Amino acid sequence: MIDKNFIFCILNPGTLVHFFLPRVEGGWKKAFLRLASFDPRQRKTKMQHILFKRVPAALILASLMLVGCAMPTSVIDLYETRAAPEDEAIIFGRVKVIENEKTANLSSLLGESTFSIIVLPDGSSKGIYHRLHGEGYFYWHLPQGGYSIAGFEWMRGSELKGRIFAHFNAPRGKTVTYIGTLGIRFDGGRYTKFIEDEYEIAVTTFKKEFPEIKGEFTRNLMRMEKER
Repeated sequence: MIDKNFIFCILNPGTLVHFFLPRVEGGWKKAFLRLASFDPRQRKTKMQHILFKRVPAALILASLMLVGCAMPTSVIDLYETRAAPEDEAIIFGRVKVIENEKTANLSSLLGESTFSIIVLPDGSSKGIYHRLHGEGYFYWHLPQGGYSIAGFEWMRGSELKGRIFAHFNAPRGKTVTYIGTLGIRFDGGRYTKFIEDEYEIAVTTFKKEFPEIKGEFTRNLMRMEKER
């Protein structure tokens, strides 16, 4: 009889590794590595099964240890806390990435493609990296003050970075503020940026993701810095 072993770990943000190892008597072993690309904002998984034949289990385990089982998180991500600290506001919106006239899905299997934005507090030179998933919705908790989405970093084989500087404000105390949809449209190696108001659908999505958070929703759209 086969005694099934199961090992779970996070290979990278958004990718859950399910390592399935049938235990057999002696000799070589077959192992299944099941990779689930998980988008916490959409609560969906995409499974892919890879069959390793005649591969020692120890070799696969060593490989997993090399790539690591840690999941870096954004310090401002509301998904991590499920509530804002007493003196911080909730800020939410979306980054819509468009390429070849199609909206990109920002979750990818094995993390071969990652899209992050840099949130920069006013007067600071140290930004906060926040990785986006799925349709690009973000939910943050931030102290009162001014901020900018300063730029983006798209890793997919090669690294693509760009400047944005869309400014927004986090009001004082327990508020829930929608700051809009930041659109980034790619055309070859060039990109353009714009801001859209998708308030109704964004609020509906927020309530589905955080039904426990009550309060009045306000709208204060981010503003794009004027090009010099």
